[in-house]
Amino acid sequence: MVGRLLNGRYELRSVIGRGGMADVWLAVDGRLGRRVAVKMLHDQGSADPSIPERFEREAHTAARLAHPSIVAVYDVGVDDGKPYLVMELIQGHSLADELAAGPLDPRRAVRIAEQVCDALAAAHDAGVVHRDVKPANILIGDEGRVKVCDFGIARSADRAQAALTAPATVVGTSSYMAPEQVLGEPVDARTDLYALGCVLYAMLTGRPPFTEGSPVQIAWQQVHQAAVPVTALRPGLPPRLAGLVGALLAKRAGDRPASAVQVRAALTGAAGGTGTAVFAGTAGPAALGGGAPIRGRAPVRPATQSLPALGEPPAPAARRRGRSTGIAMTALGAAAVAVFALGALPDRSGHPAAAPTSADTTHSLPSADTPSVETPSTAPSDPPTETPSPTPTDSPTESPSDPVKATLAAARAAVRAQAGDGGLGRETARELNRRFDNLASQLARGDNDSAAAELAGLRARLDQLHKEGTLTDSGYAAVLTPTDQFAANLPATATSGPLSP
Repeated sequence: MVGRLLNGRYELRSVIGRGGMADVWLAVDGRLGRRVAVKMLHDQGSADPSIPERFEREAHTAARLAHPSIVAVYDVGVDDGKPYLVMELIQGHSLADELAAGPLDPRRAVRIAEQVCDALAAAHDAGVVHRDVKPANILIGDEGRVKVCDFGIARSADRAQAALTAPATVVGTSSYMAPEQVLGEPVDARTDLYALGCVLYAMLTGRPPFTEGSPVQIAWQQVHQAAVPVTALRPGLPPRLAGLVGALLAKRAGDRPASAVQVRAALTGAAGGTGTAVFAGTAGPAALGGGAPIRGRAPVRPATQSLPALGEPPAPAARRRGRSTGIAMTALGAAAVAVFALGALPDRSGHPAAAPTSADTTHSLPSADTPSVETPSTAPSDPPTETPSPTPTDSPTESPSDPVKATLAAARAAVRAQAGDGGLGRETARELNRRFDNLASQLARGDNDSAAAELAGLRARLDQLHKEGTLTDSGYAAVLTPTDQFAANLPATATSGPLSP
């Protein structure tokens, strides 16, 4: 292959990235006399008749997005039956390579995220949703310029497109997929913002919010499980930055920031800010407000917090170790693209997700490092097995319309789940439920100062249980989420007073 001339123009010089489906070559454009990166499929990939269409679509998508923070695609073609893409050559490394050495300084993380926001804002303005924002697709040039690459699974947000793979599949990288993307629901700009939140989380902690288990198990967690607060893994982060991460990781798209432009503005000064990020929820893709504010570490609304009411997670599997290797000096980051059958995961209510229409199934060309992983529809969606409840039997079973009652129901459900898993003893579970009951009663009767004091004591108790190992990281996050929702119901003038015993 070395020395091969593609269509009489692009001379292949050396492989600079190799993966399960494609190789990336350093090449020379003989017509313009410049070095480029050429992405070329292996023989097995070329056998798929839809591949040329995917390459063509990626080229056309990128051509619409001329921006300094987006890797340029120059050309697309087929040589001797093999499709190829010609892209801008980046002298540098991927963010995935950088994260292999550990978390970043918050100021550097913010600088990188700001430039990613610039790229996403340009894409979203053009009506394009990337759908695979992750460290491997974020390239950092030697001069410091950040560029987003690999629009192979991007789709138009404003019009339906014909599906390019089998129906009822979802394509993306599970560790960075938004809940609506996992479930095959419509996606928009806020889907990319969730992924950006996962990237920020990884830059600040060294790992994305969910890492345990197979791709299907991680996808289940994206839908059903609250992330461990970023400050629990990296204490001392500026509150504004931690609050922004929590807002980006909201399970409901309407609870996230409205746009990449808004996130870009929030990032300014966030690495040293002392305030708390507050964003208005968005009722739709174009909305700039209208939802309840998101404060501090509360990424999930009460309606999505009753984890035990949802389907069981997939059965544990042996953990896979290893890291996708970023491709230095290329216009293509390493990618681990997972393909899920939609029936493999229960929806937000715990029932198997329905297959999307063709408008929602425009899918991917796997990137250079690994083949797509097709996961059979085997994840259980049965309701949880019953366990003796350590709580009174009159606890709510439905989420009431009253926000305090809804949060109380979510809190009791979270405690019940931790008791059922064996982490909490019966007496500790009763204690937590009693504290939540007191908090709800105080809020209901308007005794805000007492509620603030109860809340402070409750948080201190949860921190203690987490520190001593009674609550796992995930259990701590699950119970802390409704706790923070209670805090959102407190007026800013409430004072905490002394801690409760």
